[in-house]
Amino acid sequence: MTIRPLHILSLAAAVVALASGIAPAAEERIGVGAVLPLTGKQAAPGSRTLDGIIAGLGLFDGGRPISFTLRIEDYGGNPSDAARAVEKLAAEPGLMAILGPPEPDAAREAARAAQAARIPLLVLGPVDPPGGSRDYVFSELRSDRREAVTLAAYAVKDLGISRFAIFYPDNAYGKAMMSAFREEAQRLGGQIRRVQAYRTDQTDYSTEIRKLAAFRSPRPPAKKKGAEAAKTVPPPQLDFEALYIPDAFSRLRMILPQLSFHDVRGVQLLGTSLWYSPEGIRREPEFFEGAILTAPFFAESDKPAIRDFADTIFGATGREPDYREALAFDTSRMLGETLRDRNVRDRASLRDRLRTIEAFEGVTGLVSVSKSGEMQRKSFILKVEGKNIVDITPAY
Repeated sequence: MTIRPLHILSLAAAVVALASGIAPAAEERIGVGAVLPLTGKQAAPGSRTLDGIIAGLGLFDGGRPISFTLRIEDYGGNPSDAARAVEKLAAEPGLMAILGPPEPDAAREAARAAQAARIPLLVLGPVDPPGGSRDYVFSELRSDRREAVTLAAYAVKDLGISRFAIFYPDNAYGKAMMSAFREEAQRLGGQIRRVQAYRTDQTDYSTEIRKLAAFRSPRPPAKKKGAEAAKTVPPPQLDFEALYIPDAFSRLRMILPQLSFHDVRGVQLLGTSLWYSPEGIRREPEFFEGAILTAPFFAESDKPAIRDFADTIFGATGREPDYREALAFDTSRMLGETLRDRNVRDRASLRDRLRTIEAFEGVTGLVSVSKSGEMQRKSFILKVEGKNIVDITPAY
């Protein structure tokens, strides 16, 4: 791995310097705010988010000039404090926009305050602002729904699959993913042949699998030797080509062997980012071979931009980046490039310019901003090949 460090003394030193407004002298810099939980229970993810913002804005990077000052407000995980932090930052005349918070409750309160103050807020996660206009609020599309929609589209359009079955856990996540996948597959002309739920506390899925595959009788017992040998029963004829299972890896380890036992084989397995467990897959590759899953970010991708980003974070912090850092990096870099536009003169023109973004190339995929202010991006498409997980995300 080629390391390209950010040349920062330490993250803690950076936080103190930035929060204090200390930066190398320059004629003019654009002000950007960040509202993050840097103390309390969410301090660790808050700090990782800050790493991504620092990298995305190019701060403390010895190889490029500094274009921004970053003002950080720590809300300590308290949603009402997040709103007050936004109000405080919005009162600074030279500050153009605010990044964060990453937590839903804090983001909702911050969005309310940002809309009232008429300052662009780029939330580092999904948020539903409470009532009224939200034209100054930009937020992520929920990653779970994004994954389901992306995978359904890939299966229909790229793999040419038209007949699906869905096997899902009877919980909020499973129901949401099932509905999103079914809706998108049907919208594109796919057929959902069967949908079957199962309880999250069970370990034997035989009954549900037989319903899923439309078996009329249980699988015959194991063959006996000699004259008592049972007649060979041909495998069932499945009426679907692909099976979507939106569940955690821990349950997949129980479900996949039972599917094989009941002769539910030869179909394309489709999963979510919850399947992503490289070590677990390497231990049982025969059940996962050829499976296709989604992920909001894939640090091991061979794409040059992602390798450079991973090297940058590793050089600055000594660890691999996760999705929080990647999302913060992309969002702050997108904001930075927009602020450099000569037509952006104030907060209102920045708001308008952000709403025109289409196909911004980030390490989390191509980002487009909808009319409602949602930052939409497609998930990564990954495939299990032997003991490896590879990036097969289409270039379009």
